[in-house]
Amino acid sequence: KNVSVQPGCIEDYDLVEVGDFSTIGGTILTETVSLGVQTTSRTRIGFNSHVSEKSIVSPKVVIEDNVTVGIRCAVPPGTNLANGTQWTGKPATAKSQGSEPCSDDTSADQRKWKYATTQYCSLVLS
Repeated sequence: KNVSVQPGCIEDYDLVEVGDFSTIGGTILTETVSLGVQTTSRTRIGFNSHVSEKSIVSPKVVIEDNVTVGIRCAVPPGTNLANGTQWTGKPATAKSQGSEPCSDDTSADQRKWKYATTQYCSLVLS
């Protein structure tokens, strides 16, 4: 109800749940490919949340109610964006006080994801 989704933002509508009064301007990814295996995952966007233009939300992300994902923000897979927070950057980090930012883990998987996202963003955003 009263949801605005820009054309081409969602890969698979069956795997994305969007709450009332939310707007989607960025890309919502629902699938990953690793070692030749394609995996699909659900993504949830809560009530009155906003995913800004040119941002990327990866699979398995939960965006709670009243959350803002900033312009050109990249949200890593499996991230939970807490209620009432604002997120910016690549990878996404919390801008609001009292919220949990994305992990600063520099594992090999995280570095690979950051590199792949940066490459993808440079193609999409240019």
